[in-house]
Order: sequence, then C-alpha cells, then structure tokens
Amino acid sequence: MSGKHLHVVVFGATSAIAEAVCLRLADRMASLTLVARNEDKLSAAVERMGMHITCTVRRVIADLSHLDQHVPLVETVLGSQERIDLVLLAHGVLPDQDVLNANHALAMEMFTLNATAMISLAELCTRHLEEQGHGTLAVLSSVAGERGRKRMIVYSAAKSAVSTYCEGLRLRAFDKGVQVVVLKPGVIITPMTQGRLRTPLDSTVERAAIAIESAISRKRGIAFIPWFWRPVMAMVRTLPEWLFRRLPW
Repeated sequence: MSGKHLHVVVFGATSAIAEAVCLRLADRMASLTLVARNEDKLSAAVERMGMHITCTVRRVIADLSHLDQHVPLVETVLGSQERIDLVLLAHGVLPDQDVLNANHALAMEMFTLNATAMISLAELCTRHLEEQGHGTLAVLSSVAGERGRKRMIVYSAAKSAVSTYCEGLRLRAFDKGVQVVVLKPGVIITPMTQGRLRTPLDSTVERAAIAIESAISRKRGIAFIPWFWRPVMAMVRTLPEWLFRRLPW
C-alpha cells in the first residue's frame, strides 16, 4: 500500500488506536472517512489530527450497535467513493465482567457490540471490496480471544468470534484481490484499559500503531500487536485447564 495516496475508511474512529493509525498513514492519505457514535469525541479527534493530516476528512455519525442500520451505512460510506483502499474496523468496548455477571441484558448488549456488530460490518465491507476487486480490510480483534477467560468472559468470546469469522473472510476474499488482516493487540495503554494493573508487556498506542501499519502494508493475515504476543499466546493456549483457571485472568 506504499507509494500511493490512500482512500481510508475507519469505523470506530474515536478509538485511541484508530487515531494513532491514521496519524501513521497521514502523509499517504488522499481522503479519510471517520465513522463514530459520539460527535463531540469525533470532533475532538479530528482537531487533534488536524495539524498532521492535510487530506480530505469526512465525518459520519452512526451508532454501530444498531445492526439494522449497517447495510445503508456501508452503502453510504463506501459506495459514495470511487475506490476504497483500506477499511479499518476499530470499534468496541472492554466491559467489567463483574458488572456483566449481574446483568444478563447488558452482557448480551456488550457481546452484540463487540462481536455481532463487528462481524456484520466486516462482512458488508468485504463484499464491497470484493465487488471493486481490490482493497484491504483490517479488523481490530484481541489476544483475549485466544482463550476464554473468567475475568473477561464476554469480551474474550466476542474477540474469538471476530477473529474466526475474519479468518474465513480472508480465505474467501483472497481470490478476489482483497486482503483481510486480523489484528490481535495485547494490552495497549489507552483510555479503555485505564485502571488496569500495568505489566512489562503493556504497549503504548504509538508502538501499536507502528506494528499495525506494518501488518497492513505487508498484508499479514494475522498479526499480533506487538509481535511478542504470538509466542506468549502460543504458550497460554497449551496450558492445561487446571493450571489456566488459577491465573488471575
């Protein structure tokens, strides 16, 4: 994707990671469409990026949890441009599992937002890219989806579903000239992870953005962000359940 101007669409554009990725791509973007739910937060994000991004910026306000609005939303956002080079799906929340344990309706709402809504947009955006015969879909999943965790049951299940679905999309889309990149960050220091106990494995948003830009440019099928989470999670997946359940996850 280097060496040309990019037409980029970002869903969940107020995400700290999404903003950092946009800044990494700033000098190569000819147009940028940002989709987010909160207009004030989106305006603040655009203002922060303004000093670095000189391309055309389009703002779209939409609540991505409304699945019935996905078809017209994607048609409006993607169909209104001659070509799309990159679609980044970055929306999602990290809920408190203790709260979800006591509120079934909220647990299902959070699963819908983190899994069903992401899968719906991934499917619709991939179809559009397949029809135009080129482009990359980059989907922000998580290492949390590598194995179910007692401290984040809903979140880990949602990310597992997203990763698996998008891996299938990648196989389907490849023959049509479309790349699907599944991004699996570890713990990134963002407002979403505020309050968590910090560890030496935690990464900054800037470091994550560099790794994500590289994964997209190299058209990696699956990219752990940063790279060292691949061997870490390989080890985690091999742990027997009697040992895994003793971990504070």
